[in-house]
Amino acid sequence: MQARRLRTPGDIKATSPTALAKARIVTTTDVDYLTRAADNTNALLRMCVIDNPLAPLPVVLQLARDPDLDVRAYVAWQRLTETHQAPLEIIETLAADDEPYIRLAVASYGQAPRHVLVRLAADDDVEVRRMIARRPDVPED
Repeated sequence: MQARRLRTPGDIKATSPTALAKARIVTTTDVDYLTRAADNTNALLRMCVIDNPLAPLPVVLQLARDPDLDVRAYVAWQRLTETHQAPLEIIETLAADDEPYIRLAVASYGQAPRHVLVRLAADDDVEVRRMIARRPDVPED
């Protein structure tokens, strides 16, 4: 896997004009605003949508399929390892991602369903397979 630092919403400087948009996205209760924010051209602002617990499933699913790796990685690691809010659709979408780093997040998710883990046990990427092999809840068959 390629070792590079992924961007996060934390990369938005507090003094930048984008900081106000970040604050609004993270705290809004307006679902329409979140839906529009998920289409923003700024990837860091799209990531902020994930930090709002009111982000609707279709919006989170859209971001799980985002063309930007950093956005997809943020969805994976935030929803799977930080908030543990990952419906089956999101888990399956992330498990099918082309990027091993994203699949690794799914492989490490303690609540991933068995059928997803079985598929990841045969993954092309050795790190994903190793993560699955370390899990006590996946039989060796």
